[in-house]
Amino acid sequence: MPLLKQFSAKKQQRAKQLSTLLIVLSLSGCISTQNNIIQPESSPAETKVEPFSDNSLYALLEAEFSGHRGHFTQASEIYRRQALALDDAEILARATKLALFNEENVAAEELAHRWLQKQPTNQTAKQLYASSLLQQGKLDIALTQMLALYSKGHQQNFILLAAEAAETYPEQVPKLIAPMDKATADYPDEIQFLLALGILQTKIDSQIAIATIIRAQQLDPSSIHAVSIEAKILQQNGQIDAARQRLKQSIDDGIENFALRVQYARLLAQEDIIAGRAYLMELHQEQTRNVDTLYSLALINKQLKLWGDAEDNFKQLVDLHAHTNESNYYLGLLAQRTGDMDAAATYYQQVGLSDKYLLAVSRLNEMWQTDLPKLQNYMAQQRSLYPSEKIELYLIESETLLIKQNYTLAHQLLSQGIIENPDNNTLRYSRSLVSDKRADIKLIEEDLRAILADRPEHAATLNALGYSLTNYTTRYDEALTLIRKALKNKPGDPAILDSLGWTYYQQGDVKTALIYLVEAYKRQPDPEIAAHLGEALWSQNQQQKALQIWQQALISYPDHELIISTMIRLKVMAPQ
Repeated sequence: MPLLKQFSAKKQQRAKQLSTLLIVLSLSGCISTQNNIIQPESSPAETKVEPFSDNSLYALLEAEFSGHRGHFTQASEIYRRQALALDDAEILARATKLALFNEENVAAEELAHRWLQKQPTNQTAKQLYASSLLQQGKLDIALTQMLALYSKGHQQNFILLAAEAAETYPEQVPKLIAPMDKATADYPDEIQFLLALGILQTKIDSQIAIATIIRAQQLDPSSIHAVSIEAKILQQNGQIDAARQRLKQSIDDGIENFALRVQYARLLAQEDIIAGRAYLMELHQEQTRNVDTLYSLALINKQLKLWGDAEDNFKQLVDLHAHTNESNYYLGLLAQRTGDMDAAATYYQQVGLSDKYLLAVSRLNEMWQTDLPKLQNYMAQQRSLYPSEKIELYLIESETLLIKQNYTLAHQLLSQGIIENPDNNTLRYSRSLVSDKRADIKLIEEDLRAILADRPEHAATLNALGYSLTNYTTRYDEALTLIRKALKNKPGDPAILDSLGWTYYQQGDVKTALIYLVEAYKRQPDPEIAAHLGEALWSQNQQQKALQIWQQALISYPDHELIISTMIRLKVMAPQ
């Protein structure tokens, strides 16, 4: 089967909203005078005061001015360099806070660690160290720090940490459960430990999680958090009705909480979208600036094709600086629907790093594919702005170039990506797709064998190489070895079955070929499989059956290149 496109949709990254309470320095504080620096919680004897050199003082002054001008990245970098060079607690403190403000979490961790070496008892340093770990996803280390802080009387948000683990880092959940379970024993009257433990347990056993949340409710029957988390667990477990009834019961029992009612309205909308919308409208009238209500209402209005209402809702959200990435994306869709491409492009370009970012970029690629210089400039800019998304951006742009059949530019682009990321197999696989379009078996084989050197059992790559050898060479025995290995690693895969059947057909073993091709088509009536199966049947004088399969495929794929070229080659169809 032709090389499969492997454009991973990449887990669409959500903007992390973690412990901003830990960042105690306001922006103005970061760039203010000496008197505004947060003083260390240590004795004077812990800190030896040394005069700074003129060069250091000049650099720090430059950082202050950079901050006042809004150049916070520059200010942060200067402070980081000076903090590490001077090894001064106060400069380390300021540098740490600036780094966290700029979401430079790796730098913040390093700086906070150095700060703690200077002042081991400083609680602010410990808080910010924990925050830097949390925002990097180093949750087990962060939890240890947070528990230590809590033991000293400093409040921590363990529910937030558990939610972050469950939603973003589920692989870390098992090593967090034991210390959180111990915390419930160490602090039996603290409900947040039970709630946090329940959230973590949802990834292991939902029934155990519910039991833990019920323990929390027994500790505090009026806990809104407990009701909300229980409903979310039920919802995640597919028990939508039970989740909805649990929320309704709490509301009917007199638990007055707006967020709980919003949660109920969303679940109600899943059962009855009109009733859900009516309930959300009531809530919106009560709190017109509540962004959760407004966002839910916007999505429902969009779903009901109430375009004007949806547009108004999304614009309100942008004005309120809430759900801005999602709202700009949907506003782009609405503008595109009416044919206002300029407005759509403007909205899409305002979508920042979020689960809608790559979708917006893909939309812009579709819109600008006829203006390659504009597209190339934009994509280069995005790769510079968001290096974490660089691989996906290369893939999206190369797909656009493939659609435009600009195989030379696509190959150049992916080659550039591979130079920058020599160990990235996805880029190599994508370049092999481009080489396939150019019928360049040398380059196809080069990239696919490079992947197999790293992942020798990868079924898709084994299949792709075997299929390519069948299509472009007479190395059928080698191809069969590769494809059989792929099938062993991924039994029953229709693409691999198709490749195996097609290779047997090319060898002249049509009887064996048909066994695999029929099974592949039964599992997945794909047009490419249809082309191969039809040709094999045609060669066995089963023309009527072949025609039926081809015609069926052409209903859904009227311009499918492989089917049409096959029918022309067999003189079933006149050249177009």
